[in-house]
Amino acid sequence: GDLLDRAPAAETDPSYTDEIPVEPPRTWVNSRTGEMTTVPAGIDPGWQTNPGRLRQRARVLAEHLDDALEAADPDLARVAVRDIVAGPIWQQHHASALQLAANRKAFVVQAEATGVPRSVIDHRLTSDLAWPEVPVAIGVAPPSIASIRPDLKSIVVARDWGIGHSIGRHSQDPSDWARIQEILDRGEVHIDPRDPNRISLFARFATGEWVLFLKALTDRWQVASLFGNTKPNYRANHLAKGKTIARQEIVGGGP
Repeated sequence: GDLLDRAPAAETDPSYTDEIPVEPPRTWVNSRTGEMTTVPAGIDPGWQTNPGRLRQRARVLAEHLDDALEAADPDLARVAVRDIVAGPIWQQHHASALQLAANRKAFVVQAEATGVPRSVIDHRLTSDLAWPEVPVAIGVAPPSIASIRPDLKSIVVARDWGIGHSIGRHSQDPSDWARIQEILDRGEVHIDPRDPNRISLFARFATGEWVLFLKALTDRWQVASLFGNTKPNYRANHLAKGKTIARQEIVGGGP
């Protein structure tokens, strides 16, 4: 007869149940670290949490740390930031940013090659592949920098976008970012009268010249880009584009 006329399974099979079976969680062991984690059955390790919430939590914690550094004595803040840049917090932040940058680039290349619509690509880049925007303290602006925008906090931060947006073109060594404090302290400062939200700093080191670009975002300066070994005329060309010198480079650290 017709399927719709058949009796429900519950009426013909005493063992039938429409309740969802409950599977016990399983224990997953990280083969590299030996760490044991309990995850729900059918869920791969790492996906038992909400990535969006994790990113939000990391961002809030970093902002609280930045605010604590802002309230501290400037000399103590410098020491604390130096320790952050030399420690695991910065190492992990830097590595995560580069990994995300590589994932974003690989996704775009594959998506474009297979004809994925641009709207779909953009949605993915602003959802699960979005930059977390975690602000990790990377330096303390000296008075000569702070005076350019007195309304901004003195703690300079590096977000993941500033680290990974130019992967393959800029330095990928996390230790290079330890130069930022010295660049802030003694680099030549260029400002654009048309855009008070951006400043550029140039500093010579024994290994060559380094350039630091800062961008004002909400209430603090953030690193927009950092790279070294520029062409000999890079600084002069940059100045010729309508920039003015707000502070001359303080001699030391390079040729």
